[in-house]
Amino acid sequence: MAGFLQRRWVRIAGLIPAAIFVFLSYWTVVFVLRWSLLRTPNHVFAITDLISFIGYAVFLVFLFGSGVISLLMARFMGGFYRVLYITGLVTVLASTIHFPMTLLYSADWNSYPKEVPSAEALAGTWCNSYMVLELHPDSTYSLTLVDPDQTTDSFTPSSGAWHLERNKLHLTDLDFTWPSPWWIVTSEGRYFIRYEFPGNPDAWSGNLGLMRESDWNEI
Repeated sequence: MAGFLQRRWVRIAGLIPAAIFVFLSYWTVVFVLRWSLLRTPNHVFAITDLISFIGYAVFLVFLFGSGVISLLMARFMGGFYRVLYITGLVTVLASTIHFPMTLLYSADWNSYPKEVPSAEALAGTWCNSYMVLELHPDSTYSLTLVDPDQTTDSFTPSSGAWHLERNKLHLTDLDFTWPSPWWIVTSEGRYFIRYEFPGNPDAWSGNLGLMRESDWNEI
């Protein structure tokens, strides 16, 4: 086996999986950091059902196996392939601690808070990196993209009237109405306005939605 891996054509061909392992190592670390240390207050761990959990676990097993193969290549091929010791160790470690890290740093959130701000207290600017919602005291609103030049099929800027029904925020426009109300939720002592994209209400990636502009600017 070791002799086979030392053949010239094998070592040249091995550059392709080596590059893939480096790529996987990088993104595995990004996943861990994104859902743990670098998680913003309006994001929570997004695994919500058994099917998603199993799929995510299979993906992490694949990453773990890739890290092991990376280590074997470094061991038997030597030379500049020894850099795969680093990527292999990083991938194995990161894929192993991913669930513990994300669960440890994930935020608890409440979709039915006992206390919800009044309509007057809810008025103001709410935003994230994607959109800005202006709730005016006169019960009118405007919903715009952060980047006016950005185009998307899943979002329609609008303006019209809004009203609060318990923890449900209704946005009504003569030309466009969101098919379901938005929700006032809480997490880590903050209020968030959670929205669903029209036509795809189940496409939730752990984004709790919009934060007050003052809270968002503090991130």
